[in-house]
Amino acid sequence: MTPEARSQLRIAWSIVACTAIAGFAAVVAPAERRIGALEAHAAELAALADRNAALVARIGSLEQTRSSVHAELARLAGAGGRGRIAASILSLLDGEARGHHVSVTSIAPASAQPSARDSGREEDVSVTLRGRYRDVMAAVADVPHHDVLIEVLDVSLARVDARGLFPNVDATVRVALYPSTDDLLQEESHARAPAH
Repeated sequence: MTPEARSQLRIAWSIVACTAIAGFAAVVAPAERRIGALEAHAAELAALADRNAALVARIGSLEQTRSSVHAELARLAGAGGRGRIAASILSLLDGEARGHHVSVTSIAPASAQPSARDSGREEDVSVTLRGRYRDVMAAVADVPHHDVLIEVLDVSLARVDARGLFPNVDATVRVALYPSTDDLLQEESHARAPAH
């Protein structure tokens, strides 16, 4: 092979190599960038799917809470009216008290006058709890957290036993009993409405 032929062969191979490199740069590199963009978009969609799954779980939890409230309403507002509601509330409060190592010593209507009842409430009830101060206050604080149908209106304390490091107290707690969630929501909406 002559030197000119070798030179032309080298030039031809250089052109083929340059064409291959240019082809790679023109086809493969953009495809790799596109694949990278698609992978990033897939990661965003996976994160969105995770957020949606968490939202669905929260919605399920809220639906369970709503079902629980409706079941509690049905239990509290069943046959027997106010007496049955008061007995159910006493049972619920007694469970709360036992959980905090205090005792329920009395339950009574907060007022004997019918006009004292607010619209939307079945009645206001005074419940007396007895125990150590911290235990009594923890029980009072937990009452509205476990049952949205009970609202703590007022608490008054009286020392029962001054002996010892942790004296016992009586806490008279005035609570409002709501016969249905509609009444509670109506009262909340009135409280949030701007004054005219």
